[in-house]
Amino acid sequence: MKACKSSICALRKKIPDTMDKSQVEKICVDDFALKKRYFHDSIMVNLETHKIVDIIPSRDAHNVKQWLDTFPNIKVIFRDGDLTYASAATVAHSSAIQISDRFRLLKNLAEAVGRYIIRTFPSRVEMPSVHGDYTRNAGSL
Repeated sequence: MKACKSSICALRKKIPDTMDKSQVEKICVDDFALKKRYFHDSIMVNLETHKIVDIIPSRDAHNVKQWLDTFPNIKVIFRDGDLTYASAATVAHSSAIQISDRFRLLKNLAEAVGRYIIRTFPSRVEMPSVHGDYTRNAGSL
């Protein structure tokens, strides 16, 4: 599903101006861009209400950490595999459970299995030769 800039702006207007930040416990933090290949912003969604909590115009770890600090009771942080969000979440809420998204989990699993296969199995497998008569006769078929 594509979202145009006006859709994002409309969503931004729906974010409540006043919110009890102590009520927010489970969040999803991710990045998005209003336009392809341009600056990325960070968005926070409440996982219990499925509503946008806040948007900041930065992906910098320091800014994200300060942003997360304003929410004192966060217990679960669902995030992508970016180290920026991981480090900011660890510093801001060290006791919070961090959950990586499915894409990163599957990508990391596939890479680990690939490395294991390359390390374990030889790059060239020699097949044992079959009886000499069969190979000579197979060429004349």
